[in-house]
Amino acid sequence: MPVYRQTAIVTFTLPGVNIEERMPLTREREYGVTIRIGEREYPAQNFRSPRNDEEWREYVRRLRDCNTNRNENGYRGAVLIRTIGRDLYEKLAGLSPRLAEFLRNATVPRRLVIQTTRPELHTLPWGALYDTDGNFLAAGDLSIAECWEDFSTLPEAMRDRLNLKAELAPDTKKITRSSLEDLPEEITRNPFGAPDILHMEAHGNAVLGEIGEVGSWKMAQKFEKAKVALLWSCYSASGNSWGDSPAMCLHRLGSTFVLSFQAELHNLDAQSISSDLYRGVFGPMPSRDLESTLVRIRAARFRDQFENANWASITLYLRNPIDLSALPLNGPRVPAECWSEEALDNHWDEVVKTVARLKPGDRLSLEGAPQPDKLPEGPFRTWKGTVIRLDGGQDPLSKSTLKQLDLDPDQAPKTHPADCLTWFFDKVARYGAPLIVWSNSAPRHLKFLELIAPSNTLTFLLLYGPPDIRGVVELVNDNRLAEARTVSAGLTEESGDECWQAAYMAYARSENETEALRCIYALKSESERMLLSGNFVSRFGLDPRDPGRRLAGLERRQVEEAYYQAATSISDKNDRDIGRARLELGYLLQSQGEFAAAEHIYRDATENLERATQRDTRWHIALGRVLRDRADLLARQRSRLAEALALLQRALAIHSYHGRELQVAYSNVTAARIALAAGRHSDAIEHALDAANIFEGCDTWRGWSEPVLILLDALAETRQTDRMIAISDLGIAKVGNSNLAEGLQKMAQARLRFKKAQAFWIAGKLDAASEQL
Repeated sequence: MPVYRQTAIVTFTLPGVNIEERMPLTREREYGVTIRIGEREYPAQNFRSPRNDEEWREYVRRLRDCNTNRNENGYRGAVLIRTIGRDLYEKLAGLSPRLAEFLRNATVPRRLVIQTTRPELHTLPWGALYDTDGNFLAAGDLSIAECWEDFSTLPEAMRDRLNLKAELAPDTKKITRSSLEDLPEEITRNPFGAPDILHMEAHGNAVLGEIGEVGSWKMAQKFEKAKVALLWSCYSASGNSWGDSPAMCLHRLGSTFVLSFQAELHNLDAQSISSDLYRGVFGPMPSRDLESTLVRIRAARFRDQFENANWASITLYLRNPIDLSALPLNGPRVPAECWSEEALDNHWDEVVKTVARLKPGDRLSLEGAPQPDKLPEGPFRTWKGTVIRLDGGQDPLSKSTLKQLDLDPDQAPKTHPADCLTWFFDKVARYGAPLIVWSNSAPRHLKFLELIAPSNTLTFLLLYGPPDIRGVVELVNDNRLAEARTVSAGLTEESGDECWQAAYMAYARSENETEALRCIYALKSESERMLLSGNFVSRFGLDPRDPGRRLAGLERRQVEEAYYQAATSISDKNDRDIGRARLELGYLLQSQGEFAAAEHIYRDATENLERATQRDTRWHIALGRVLRDRADLLARQRSRLAEALALLQRALAIHSYHGRELQVAYSNVTAARIALAAGRHSDAIEHALDAANIFEGCDTWRGWSEPVLILLDALAETRQTDRMIAISDLGIAKVGNSNLAEGLQKMAQARLRFKKAQAFWIAGKLDAASEQL
């Protein structure tokens, strides 16, 4: 199916005037307007053209000059064309507040249909719409199409084989011929059959409304059976301001999709746009969506070739969306070097059965599947689209894969595999439903996919590899702390600082001060010792250099900060450890309410960690944490919630990619805080409950009370006082039975009693509130 697009149909009428009455453009004439968005109609103001006929002629002249001359004056002309696009946008957006909202909403794929039987209005540069905030509307995934009448959002299904007829006039350079090479076998070239796709390269005449010296209506009658017409011809969309263009005539006689141009078409544009269109729809990653491919082409031209103004000349006439999903389009298997044609044995039977029952959007996994260096093509032959192989958890997406899919490896994020995969899934989401086979994967990768929720146009089959050997680092990562402590007892001096750091976390999270201190003493790296010493002070209020004396208040904070500052200076340009130390400093400042200073340090820490070359468990834990902590900081500012959410999504992707359930819980706390600040109370309640349940399941009570407090705040906002009281009582009991030290238990219980008092106060029970206080 083509990409679903929310559709706005703007219909212009001129009562009392029939379509045979030709009229030039004028600023004074008023057109009636009806607006339909989805299934609903909205009231609208009358419309007046922002340009008259003489000004339209000047616009076409500028457009022609930009397209053909390509000199230093092109940019000035393109700016004028953009200004006309902005004026037209203001007229359009002013018709209806709901239409203005629709045009601004760049978060979903949309379609704007300009529908009118007035030929003069079809000459206006609708494809050049540019809003008052400086945004080119097509760049926000807005398809802009024109229609004579009766536009339908119901897709028109095409056959499983399509006949293409190429008309390349002998007096042209036949510059578009190369784009017709290497088309899939489902695109036939029968010269005697009726064309499904018309590809025409011929000279156009703006005055006579001709293509290849043939009049508009005569040409349209010859090729009226073509559902898709691609007119690589000058002025194919713009005969004159009161007549019929070749594109309009084809459209009116029944062609569903007509691509044309308002001004002269440069040979280089004809070659490159036709190549991009065919490759985008039928190439290595077939999208099977003509409209979406054209949107991307228009937006890319505005971005990369602004001065040529070809983005404004492109004109689409559309009756219905085109559905090319019946085309088999047996796409490539990439990367090619990771596939083979070897014969299958019985070990592949389950894979064959699973692939046969896959539906677009599925996310299935298999245990015990073979994991060869090269996957055999046999089990995946029933999948007609592109099949992409990812492999392993360290770096599953190869540069070779990107190159073979026409993606630039230099544009892929280098920060973390989770960032790279999220970017990659977004890039291929609008292609023709590819199957992604992830070999040597693990159950945590399925959870990663569930959390980042890639487009349902992508289908995943995860082939789980053999379980990894779980040492102390992996056990702590899995939150199997009892097993981690057992393994830690056997560590030696040769075990390495990464293992000792993990052992420290196993003991510290279990509130075992003595064993945690022993792990600090075993570290060889001075910077690592400083980092964990600061953490030890933060957790237990004890200084590893003098553990018999308990620190409190200002002295405790000063000692903790001193350790982190020391780690920063000792790290000797080690970005991983400098970033980790700065992360802890930022968290300390945030806890003291110094938010501006904390944000500055978080930014520095993020830069350190993103460029670090020493990338082990400590590195990716710190990278995920600093993103989450920055998001948590920004969640306190309503004006920056979108920024906070973007950071949090990255943090969640990284943590879930490595299966760090506890860090996912902390991220859910931030998600609850963002939702509460945004007034989405039901979302805040859901995220807070998820976080609290994970903390309890991980037996981590230091973090448990924070989501519970956010939960109580959300319930307070919705005046659910009975639930507040019940949850407060339950929380007080749970904290009392936890592994927290007595002082921490009392502090957490006091905060919960305060929330209980708040519930009584909201309910008007002032005596009960006073008693709790």
